[in-house]
Amino acid sequence: VWRFSEGVGIATNNVAEYRGVILGMKQALKKGFRDISVQGDSNLVCMQIQGIWKLKNQNIIALGNEAKAFKDKFRTFEIRHILREFNSEADALANQAVQLRDGQVQEALITK
Repeated sequence: VWRFSEGVGIATNNVAEYRGVILGMKQALKKGFRDISVQGDSNLVCMQIQGIWKLKNQNIIALGNEAKAFKDKFRTFEIRHILREFNSEADALANQAVQLRDGQVQEALITK
């Protein structure tokens, strides 16, 4: 399992969620993965990437379109919403990312 954190500077939670999903997809492609399953605690982002909900906010249209373009590069792609209380690992990564500069990426390989 690979985990990544990226500094996003001053941004809304939706921008941060999109940048996290995009970072994950970029890294998965870079590492040669073609089938991925994404879990996110932003229902908005999950539904928009699936195309179920429309992208309306001008601040995230470009990010939404970028995420959809990356999604199409995978042989199989699944994204599902999970409740925040079941996503404590992502919260921990987000708290670490607060210390990172905008665009700085921190990577960790977790073996179980």
